[in-house]
Amino acid sequence: MYDNGEGTAVDKNQAFYWYTKAAEQGVAEAQYNLGRMYSNGEGTSR
Repeated sequence: MYDNGEGTAVDKNQAFYWYTKAAEQGVAEAQYNLGRMYSNGEGTSR
């Protein structure tokens, strides 16, 4: 949602926050997206 702007403005910091929350709950897609964001330096520093 925040990562690609579906229904809201793109906000990489919010996307990172929510992917982190979901990844902590064991959601595999969120874990993948969080890893991608770390790799690309999106929403956090590399």
